[in-house]
Amino acid sequence: MKNIGDMLDYVLEHYDLSLKTDEGTKVKLLLTELIPQKIASMLSLENNLNYKVYGSFGGRPKIAIIPWVVIIDKTLCDGESAQKGIYPVLLFNEDRSEVYLSLNLGTTFFKDHVKREKFKNPRDLINTTKIALKKLIEIDSKDLNEINNLGGKKDRYYLEGNIASISYKKNQMPSDEAFKQDLIRMMDYVRKYKKLKEYHVFEVFINKVLNNTINLPSDVQDALYQEKVDISVPEDQDDDLPVKKNEKMKTKSNRYIGNPKITKRALVNADYLCEYDASHLTFVNDTTGKNYVEGHHLIPLSIQDEFNYSLDVPQNIVSLCPNCHRKIHKASKSQKKAMIEKLYRSREKGLIKRGIVTTQEQIERFYFN
Repeated sequence: MKNIGDMLDYVLEHYDLSLKTDEGTKVKLLLTELIPQKIASMLSLENNLNYKVYGSFGGRPKIAIIPWVVIIDKTLCDGESAQKGIYPVLLFNEDRSEVYLSLNLGTTFFKDHVKREKFKNPRDLINTTKIALKKLIEIDSKDLNEINNLGGKKDRYYLEGNIASISYKKNQMPSDEAFKQDLIRMMDYVRKYKKLKEYHVFEVFINKVLNNTINLPSDVQDALYQEKVDISVPEDQDDDLPVKKNEKMKTKSNRYIGNPKITKRALVNADYLCEYDASHLTFVNDTTGKNYVEGHHLIPLSIQDEFNYSLDVPQNIVSLCPNCHRKIHKASKSQKKAMIEKLYRSREKGLIKRGIVTTQEQIERFYFN
């Protein structure tokens, strides 16, 4: 068997609570080796030590009613445990009519560790956490179907943790490519979760999720960058000519990062005033002794590869009060458009001198797409 659909159908057809026949032996092999290997290959995880794909049929001492195959990110799940964190898992229901590709939240942690004064029982806490996580990691509407019943006395542990799922009916299995795309989508949810959590230990992260105080990764990264700007010495003034983009300013994830000294120069040039509205005074920054403002790249560094010259120049960095900075990132399309129009007009000539040739419409595309 080479196709994932054939493998899943075989398990549904021949799984029983003894697994002592030749077919049962093959089912064991499929669950513990062949299906995990197939999934690892589809996701190119064979040599990635941060992940483990493995399956189980129980057997100690009894055969499990609900066999499974799980994809674990060890950095999220305390090694190879599925007791906390989130992970994709294949769950075969008791009547063997279908198998689910489920995104599950480890529930054991909630029962043992999380404070739950506001909740009647762990289940309420878990459900509240799931609802919040669905919004934060933006579960696609087609994956929002929760599993209602798997059968078996212990199925509630799987049901409680189910965040999203895709059902595959017996003898109606997807092609390898369709299944791979479903897997990729589930792994994208895990990656979104990982970006949200990476700045927090799990206990703190869950409490922030429940209290709706979690910062998005971009917010945290930006806050850390602004702190670096505060303590930096401003870059010396130069001749305002085009600057070659610096490949060394790329991160390991192939993203360009700004130079805090250049951002500090832009803030000094703006006399620490908000360039969208100079009347927006905030407070005296304890580090600089000046009105608190933040640097914002009008043309985002994320699209540096579309330009021949560096975007990390003072002419492309505007000084904004915190409110206007959040506004240009998170406001409605019409509000962002008004801000971009005003800021671009004030920077157009300076950008051209730096070799950065663009239009207001192009800049809007960078924000709206």
